[in-house]
Amino acid sequence: MSRSGRLSWLMFLNSKNYNLDPQDTISTLPEDVIHHIISFLETEDKEQLRLLSRKWRLVHSQTQKYLCFSECFSLDEQQISTIIQDYFPSAESLVLEDCSEIKNLKIANNKLTHIIVCKCEDLEKVELSTPNLQHLYFYGAVRQPCVFELIDTTKLKKLMFDGEYIIDDNTFLDCDKTFPVLEDLTLGCSYYMPHHLKISSRSLKNISLFDLKKPVDITIDAEALVCIQYKDHLIHNFSNSNIPNVQNAIIEFNTHTNQEPDDSWFQKVVGMLQAFKPSDTLLLKVESDKSLVIPEEARRSLFPPISVGPETLTVEIDKATESVADLLDFIFWISPRAEDVTICRESAVISIQMKHGEISGISQNHSCCASFLEKCWRHSLEEVRLMCEFDESKGR
Repeated sequence: MSRSGRLSWLMFLNSKNYNLDPQDTISTLPEDVIHHIISFLETEDKEQLRLLSRKWRLVHSQTQKYLCFSECFSLDEQQISTIIQDYFPSAESLVLEDCSEIKNLKIANNKLTHIIVCKCEDLEKVELSTPNLQHLYFYGAVRQPCVFELIDTTKLKKLMFDGEYIIDDNTFLDCDKTFPVLEDLTLGCSYYMPHHLKISSRSLKNISLFDLKKPVDITIDAEALVCIQYKDHLIHNFSNSNIPNVQNAIIEFNTHTNQEPDDSWFQKVVGMLQAFKPSDTLLLKVESDKSLVIPEEARRSLFPPISVGPETLTVEIDKATESVADLLDFIFWISPRAEDVTICRESAVISIQMKHGEISGISQNHSCCASFLEKCWRHSLEEVRLMCEFDESKGR
């Protein structure tokens, strides 16, 4: 929709006492006739006719489901509430995009199911009492952190905060009460995250965490969780998490510190991987100047390999100095019973399919895992299939 189309209702509000078009004959028609005509028109035709008739706009606005405020520089929060309640009573979706000068947004509405707030840089506070709201998206740069108060949003299914925002430390502590049907949660890009983020929910199926900008202790208790995505230049501490039914885990590191990895780095890596060990599949993407491969001596000082890890594991790495042998050794240390392993590098994709059987005995003189509580992959492997694909244009 064009800007003129989006804002034609503003023209209407400013022209209550006269018609914009002196030849406006549509406004002479009865409302039931206009409603009947509207039901036969395509959306684009409805928008064009709104510019011709004040009465048409009034009737059309009463049934309009989608409402977009875009680049409304002189619009304040009182106007927004008034416009929605008085002129768009059927609106279900509200979009605020590039609306400067809005500082405090307070909406109480029983119809709205979708709200998107995007790039409203002066926004300081959002207060929502919207009992039928299902999707809430907040995105974009703001001059200062935006405080969110979600008073009545018990039907919220999808929530995304992407920008500088402030939420209460206990916002997600008991989602079964505050967001009992929440299924999809995305949090990222804020310096103002709580130092300890605890998420507890029986309904959550997807969680995405990215660019949290500061170290955060994260605890997730979500038995229904199916997929978790994590992307950051920091490695956060995942402690006491309970995600027994997660099927897919995607972890992306993007760290460039110009520092050699130490025991603290390796401990953080292993701690995070252990938090995701219930996952059926694990995708690990690494762009870092630090080594992902944990040396043998460092492994002994940490703790044994993860006893039950993902059956399908993919590693995408841009560090050419990591040898395939070292990567495989590290992967099988993470997940000794992995069945499908893929290593993606700049010029090659290496796939390994493995079949495991019963774990055989181990002698005290066997050095491969004699000091570990769990026996390594060497004692269960029965069959292996190796496939390599090379991109000749990038060399080998």
